[in-house]
Amino acid sequence: MNIKEGSVHTLPLIPWEMLTDGQVHIGFREPDQLAGRDDNGNVTVSDETVLCGKVRLRDMGVQILHEFRLSPSITAEIPADPDFIAELRNFALIDYLEPVTTGEYYTTPLFY
Repeated sequence: MNIKEGSVHTLPLIPWEMLTDGQVHIGFREPDQLAGRDDNGNVTVSDETVLCGKVRLRDMGVQILHEFRLSPSITAEIPADPDFIAELRNFALIDYLEPVTTGEYYTTPLFY
């Protein structure tokens, strides 16, 4: 993989097959916005929209593991089913959907 100096992307994208126990990070946004935060990092999605998103995800069978208060996001467990993942990606209230991974995939530990 050829990484250019100064590139934001320093590691290859992680395949969905490498999901850690089917865990994902899901961020929420308003349906008419591109993201749940503006360019300055301010939250732009309402608590009501986040709540509606969580209720809908639970109705779809998503198990919510962690809910974040300062960020309009959750960590959840989902089936590693390509059709289900596609359905989530098309959900109007979802800003992003990313697999939870560990440094083991890259054989490099992550330090927090």
